[in-house]
Amino acid sequence: MEIESYLYWLGAGLLLMIAEMLGAGGFLLGIGAGAFATGVITLIFPGIGLIGQLVVFAVSTCITAYLIWKYFVRHGSESQQPNLNRPAEQLVGRTATLTQAIDNGRGKIRINDANWFVTGPDLPEGSKVKVTGAEDASLLIVEPAD
Repeated sequence: MEIESYLYWLGAGLLLMIAEMLGAGGFLLGIGAGAFATGVITLIFPGIGLIGQLVVFAVSTCITAYLIWKYFVRHGSESQQPNLNRPAEQLVGRTATLTQAIDNGRGKIRINDANWFVTGPDLPEGSKVKVTGAEDASLLIVEPAD
């Protein structure tokens, strides 16, 4: 007894969808949907050969991946932590004490066991400053704290 090829495609689609639920992050969803669609089309049109099935799989995978991408672009949610990978920007609003005086616009502070270069008005070491922005990943903009 020979197993019909559409069952392979449906099985592959099902396995890929299950693997997606285990945490693939959306990558396997389009491939699984493409495999499932190929299985359905092969069931409806049983005369499609292997090359035709592979073409249907490639096209249906591209189409479903595009549709899934468009859905997530429209219905995606804003991050609860938008500055997660921008540690300097996470410090905006914090106050700290200068560990090195700001001289000619440059100095240092220490926050969260890390030393940060700062720029702002000239102030003596030990002054309290407030972080108002970040110029890049390692330079904070400060002003005297109230």
